Amino acid sequence: MNLVNENKEKILSRYIKQFVDDSFSREDKIYGGINLMWCNFKRKDGEYIPIDCLNKQLDASKKVLYYNERTDCLFESCFFEICEEISQLEPWDEIDALIFDETFTWTIAITHEDFLICISEVNTVKDI
Repeated sequence: MNLVNENKEKILSRYIKQFVDDSFSREDKIYGGINLMWCNFKRKDGEYIPIDCLNKQLDASKKVLYYNERTDCLFESCFFEICEEISQLEPWDEIDALIFDETFTWTIAITHEDFLICISEVNTVKDI
């Protein structure tokens, strides 16, 4: 996986505009800590599937972006590498991560609750 530092904020801003509720705030003002983007998706009608189905969602060689919300790190990788990393997690490891590509027409959220949320959008937000 390759860490993406250049354009990280621009990429995440575009992601938020596309998929996350307008009232989303990264900092949780009431409870402290950081809000998770997948908890604030605009569309709540995504497909919910078990996390062990992750490797069946896309072509394994497809290049995608992978954002780990807990570590605030954005990576460029292929889907296979992401599946491998997820499969190496211990049962007590919590992950909240987002997978998407440069088209911003779909996203997969990997949640600490051991399920995936798959969302596909028809209209994409243009570059900022």
